[in-house]
Amino acid sequence: MVVVTTTGHFLTIVGPYMSDGKNNDAAILNHMLKSNIDDIRGLLREGDVFVVDRGFRDALPLLKDLGINAEMPAIMQKGEKQLTTGEANASRQVTKVSITLTGYYNL
Repeated sequence: MVVVTTTGHFLTIVGPYMSDGKNNDAAILNHMLKSNIDDIRGLLREGDVFVVDRGFRDALPLLKDLGINAEMPAIMQKGEKQLTTGEANASRQVTKVSITLTGYYNL
């Protein structure tokens, strides 16, 4: 798991983790924050923003408890046929930031 700032600075690299149902993105992030691996919580400030993909949705409650804002592409609710204009635009912005960061580090 790699934690990177939007300015390209690596905060920490943790792992390896076995890739299975118990070690998904959200579970790994929850473990990192609860265990305070590499003093990650010491680097965080209330109001910081995590840009995450949908694989982190189960970590959102812990981030909220820590005062961290999380931005994630929108998820349509059951029965919805499309996102609102505002939801779609916000989702595109999150995806653009995420792709830019991911593309930068996939050399």
